[in-house]
Formats: sequence, structure tokens, C-alpha cells
Amino acid sequence: MDISMSNTIEPVHNNNTVWSPLSLWDPRPTDLTLVVDSRKFHLHKDVLIKSSDYFSAMFSSQMKEATKDIIDLYLPESVDSEHFRFLIEDLYTGELKITTSNVFGLVQIAQMLHVCPTLLSTYINFMKHNLINETHCFELMYFCVSLNIQELYCDTRRFCLAHFSELRHSKSFSNLSLSELYDYLSDKCLVVDNEVNVVKAIHKWVSANTCNIHPNTDKYDILKTQIKKLVSTCVLVQGNDGAHDSITEAIFRSGCLQTEQFQGSLAKRTRQEDVFMFWSLLSPTNPDGLVTIAKFSLETGVGVKFDSMTDIVEKPGFNLSSALCVSGPYVYLSGGGPAFGKINWIKQVWMFDMSKPCSRWVTVCDLIEFRRSHAMVIVGKKLYIFGGFGKFRCKNTQLHSLDLVKGEWEALPLTPTHEINPVATTFDNKIFYICKDWMVYSFDTITKVWTGWNQWETVPHRPPVETKPIAIFPVKSGDSDCFAVVAFTDNCIQIPLICLLRGAVKLHTNEENIAKVTNPFTYAGSVAINGKVAVFLTCAKIEENFYGENEINSIHKVMIFDPETNLMNDFLPVQNVKKAQSILAVPYFPTTFKMGALDFK
Repeated sequence: MDISMSNTIEPVHNNNTVWSPLSLWDPRPTDLTLVVDSRKFHLHKDVLIKSSDYFSAMFSSQMKEATKDIIDLYLPESVDSEHFRFLIEDLYTGELKITTSNVFGLVQIAQMLHVCPTLLSTYINFMKHNLINETHCFELMYFCVSLNIQELYCDTRRFCLAHFSELRHSKSFSNLSLSELYDYLSDKCLVVDNEVNVVKAIHKWVSANTCNIHPNTDKYDILKTQIKKLVSTCVLVQGNDGAHDSITEAIFRSGCLQTEQFQGSLAKRTRQEDVFMFWSLLSPTNPDGLVTIAKFSLETGVGVKFDSMTDIVEKPGFNLSSALCVSGPYVYLSGGGPAFGKINWIKQVWMFDMSKPCSRWVTVCDLIEFRRSHAMVIVGKKLYIFGGFGKFRCKNTQLHSLDLVKGEWEALPLTPTHEINPVATTFDNKIFYICKDWMVYSFDTITKVWTGWNQWETVPHRPPVETKPIAIFPVKSGDSDCFAVVAFTDNCIQIPLICLLRGAVKLHTNEENIAKVTNPFTYAGSVAINGKVAVFLTCAKIEENFYGENEINSIHKVMIFDPETNLMNDFLPVQNVKKAQSILAVPYFPTTFKMGALDFK
């Protein structure tokens, strides 16, 4: 079936009150007239019977319409005869002009008339590829509810939940009904970077929907009571000392929202996450390198294919040296390439949208200079890239930032040291990296100044020189903000907790209690997820009783480190994953969602 995405409607006849198939389509005399909104359609019964269960039942039963030559057809209120014309033309020609403005009506008519599944799937696939975006996603999500289109609903809801930070500014957000607003904001999978943005979103909605409501009316008071209930359900606060009342009053106060009045009472959300592996290779495949994006379950130990890396490099090989980082539903990738050499560099910054059902990879922009074996982190709406090599293996100490809103690069102060594959992370508005000699440096993205944490508070507690840090993650240990540092020596992997105090680095845990993993395993990767650190291990030698594929240097096991207890759990065997170069934690979304907006009263 051919699909044209033309935005123009070309009538078959000049007389828009009468429609009949062109002789080119079907030269036979018509035997039925359908009247739709006073418009007459001269049609063939056998064409309708073949394509629609609705008409098949009508003309093959004892219904009174079976013997009529003229039948009135009543469509849903939101569709009209022009939508019906598009559908009829497709039944005759197999060529359909689908647009973003007519597809909603086409789906309603197709469901009402029970047309062939292939045609309905064509409409729904068009929606999937063209309407899951910031402009149409809310309309599409609740449209799916009204017609019980489950799979498309789940795809659209996943996108809406993932893109709250952008959608809260949109006109479509302000157009939500109160029940739809409650249904959306109360979802536990809503991706919120800062709780104050939930309050700002509610304030925006209230401002847009109270323009014509006088404050001293019953209608206004009822709405305020409803918003108070919404705030108490959807806004997370610390304790319960009237914070929700204060927030509601601030929302309804005229003028700009005064966030300083309540921001201190807001709580930080605990977000559930999933593990994804980029540049990975699954068993038993043997393609041209690390071509797979795999979703890995920490409950079952199984990795399954989620998407592909071939949009970036068709044949990537096994050593890419790219840098990746996560912000909400977005995974950003920059630099690297299959091997050194001019034609092999990845010259762009790429973005992968985890929430979309298809076409997830898009290019953001070109890199300002070639990079590999570097680090990339994100703070706010800016990417920061530093370390690694440039062309001709030149060491690169330049820190660059990319403003994702403006698309502009900025050269920032050089890093204090040169690092290959910098061990880096972020906390608040700062970037941290730790050197091989355990010196820590931080960059304040506001003041744009580097600070060195060049001393250890207690020298004997400094890790030995042969222990090399390979990953660092901000974690909570009790009431303390710490960094979990994954490090290794020749015979073990260990995870000390460190904190930065008065210009010095300090071990947060006793040296004797540092979590350790000894041979026969070596480090394969790690990721901070749900407040813990997952460490993936390869097998350094053959083990006769090992679970799964017995192959040296393939990922075999994963252990979970809990910074609250400073303990590693038991090994979990890894199945179906041979290699993974970049392991990331991204927001969790259910496979399916319960359909239907909550009834807000």
C-alpha cells in the first residue's frame, strides 16, 4: 500500500456533495448510496463487504439495510465525510494520503467499520512514526485511551513520561484536562530532574486555565481545592508540616511563582532505573563487532537486544573508545571509532532517545575536534568533553562544552592533568575526575574554575599506587555524600568510598572493610543504579563448573555493591552477553501501562 504524506486534499469531483469511483478504479455501475453528513457516496457493495466486517455483517444478515439502496451512515462527532472519502478512496485504490490532521479521524472510522487489519495497522504505524513528539503526544495518548489502542498507548505514554522537562512548557500540556493532568503527574515513572519543576508545571497549567475564572467565585474555590489535592499527591515534600498548603497558595498567588517560599521543603525523587549496554555483543551472534544495544536485567542476569549501533558505525569492530553519558531518556555518544585513522573517526555527537519506539538515533552536531578515549558528562543542558587523544594520537587537555539548547561549543580552562579514559562523574554543578595517583580534581560549571584535592587527610589510608581507579560514582552512605571508586590491582577489584573534606580526600570506610573481589575474575564494566553499584566481571581463566558459556574474557558475572552496608552481594551469572563496552543506567519504564486517565474528583 502506497502512502502519500501530502497536506493537501484533492477532491475526486468538483461537486463535493456527490462522490463516486472513477471509471479507472471500477467501471461497473454502483449498487449502493451511502449518505454521510448529507454527502452522497455511490459505491459497490462487494468492495465494502470485502474490506469491512461492519458492511459484511450488514449486507449478509437480516438487517433492514441489507435490502436498501440508500443508507444513512452516522459517524462519530469528531470526524466528517471528508475522512470517510479518504477511507473509501483507499478501499478502491490502495493509495492513501495520510496526514497528521486526518489520521485521527481515519482511525476512528476504521475501527467503527472494522476494516481489514492491514489498513488499520497502516494508520497506527503512521501515528507511531509521526505523532509521538512534543506537539501531538498528549493528544495521541488519550486518543488511544478512547479507542483502546494498547500498544500505541504504551509507546506514547513512555515518551510523555520521559520528556516531562520539555513537555511542561508546551501548549498541549496546558490543554490537558484536570483528570489527564492528575493521571500524568501522578505516574511514578515520570522523569523529574528537580521537584520544583513539578510545581512550576502545575502553576503553568493553573495560569492557563484560570484566565476566565474570577477569584471570588465558587468555581475558583472548587478548582483550588482540586489543585491542593493534586499537589498533595504529585509533589514530593520532606515531612508533612503544611508544605503542600504553602505550595498551593504559591501556585494561586498572582504574578510569578515564588519558589523560594517552599523550595527547601521539596524532596528528591528516588528513580528506578534499567541497565543498558551500548557497543555490546550478544551470544551466540558473531557479527562485525559490537553492534548491539542490549537491555540487561539485574534480576535474571539476562541481556536481550533492544536496538542497534549500526546507525553510527556499520561495522564497528571491538574497540570503539567512544564516550557516553545519560540525561533523562537521552543517551549521548561522542567520538571514538573502530580504529585510529582519518576515515574511522566518529565525527559527531549522537543522541539516543530511550523513550521512542523507533528511529531512536539522531545526530546532535559535529564535534569541535576529533576525540577518542575521552570522558563526556552532562550538567544541566550542557555536555562537557575532556581528556583522551586527538588526531595523530595527540594528548588533549582541552575542556569543551556544548550547549544543547543553542548548539554552541565553548572552550573552557584546560584540565590540570592529561588523562586517558578519564575516571569522571558529576555532582550538583561540578565535574569530578580522579587520577591514577588518587588525586581528585573538580570543575565548577558556574564559576568555570578547576580545584585540586591534592592531599589525603590520613596518609596511611591512601590506596597503594598499584591500585588504579577505573570508575567513580556519587552515592549515599548514611547521611554522607560520597564517591564509590571502582579500582583494581593485579589480583583483585575493590570499591573504597571516599569523600572530599576541607580540601583533602578522605576514605569514608575503614581500609579493612573495603569491598573486594579476587581472582579468577577481572573487571568488565560498572554502573551506578538505584543507589548501588553493579560491577560486571569477566572470567580470567576457564572454570569447569561455571554457569553459561565458558569463554575467557566474556562477561560472566555481576555483583552489586551497596554503599549503605559496604558489602558486595553474591555473584549473579550473566547470560547471553559476551561483551559490552559502555554500561549505563537509564530511567525505568514498564513494558505495559494500565490504560485510562484517572478519574480526578
